[in-house]
Amino acid sequence: MKKFLGGLAILLCTTLCGSAEAATVGFLGSINQGQPGSHTSVPNLGSFPRNFSLTLNYTINPGGGVTPATGAFEFLATPNTGTSNPNSHPPILALVNGNITVANNNGPGGTDSFQFNGNTPVGQLNPTHQVNFSFTFTNPVSTISSTSVDPVNIAKLIGGQTSISFTSPTVSGVGVIRGAPEPSTMIALTGLIAGGCGIGYRRRMKAKGDAEAEETTAEEGC
Repeated sequence: MKKFLGGLAILLCTTLCGSAEAATVGFLGSINQGQPGSHTSVPNLGSFPRNFSLTLNYTINPGGGVTPATGAFEFLATPNTGTSNPNSHPPILALVNGNITVANNNGPGGTDSFQFNGNTPVGQLNPTHQVNFSFTFTNPVSTISSTSVDPVNIAKLIGGQTSISFTSPTVSGVGVIRGAPEPSTMIALTGLIAGGCGIGYRRRMKAKGDAEAEETTAEEGC
């Protein structure tokens, strides 16, 4: 039984600690207008401006390069606080697929950047078309020292506000996007969990082993 429980504990730790390699980053923003003056690229939204939150989940990639991410847009019901949209529309949740790219310097004399290129499948924001979107945050050359796609680099690169563009085969939409403070804090905690999980487990097993050793010694002395 002890061997079974020990194996179960190792399995659980492997599962939980392994999952800590996944991280999350969040954004807040709004889609403000369609080009040229139409909403047909994202008709499910009804009208603009419209506030949203965007959450992206990815697996930490120390080697850098194109890193897959999935997540979701949550468009708030309108009217939205702080926008000029008086129309009434229900909230919308739209799934997201795409890729994160972290660039270190972008070549000689360039800048460091975080970029996401993604899409929402057919039916999510447009009943007949996939809607593509992209945005890029740029910072000075010295912001990061590697292209690792991880919470530390991403937190350094995302700051202030940048533009976000939406395109489909018909019309485009444009808006703004910025980092969300709470998810940024949570991805930092994810990194702490990844670093501390195995250590905590080893300490518990060592304490268990010391206790069993003391128990054996006491039994031998009886």
